[in-house]
Amino acid sequence: MLRFASGQMLADFVLLSAAVHCTGGVDGPLVPLFVLHGVFSAVLLPRRHTVLLLGTAALLLLASAGLEHLGGWRPAWRFDDRSVAPAWVARAIALSCVALA
Repeated sequence: MLRFASGQMLADFVLLSAAVHCTGGVDGPLVPLFVLHGVFSAVLLPRRHTVLLLGTAALLLLASAGLEHLGGWRPAWRFDDRSVAPAWVARAIALSCVALA
């Protein structure tokens, strides 16, 4: 059961990294969900598994930020780009993501 829960959390972090990239990168509204998953793993899993999972999550987020800002791997949707979305759309999406979380 512990192996399944750890694998599920790892899969969640990988898919969450992809969702963060697709919804605006590290400046997007989904980044706080990493904290939420970190709290879940701290409550449900032993300390060793939590440290490994949160270390992996930090590396995934750091790699995404590094590739986005240094390597030119830009997300398709940018919340701060006024030509793509007006400010009220970005605020509405951010507010709904926070409300759903």
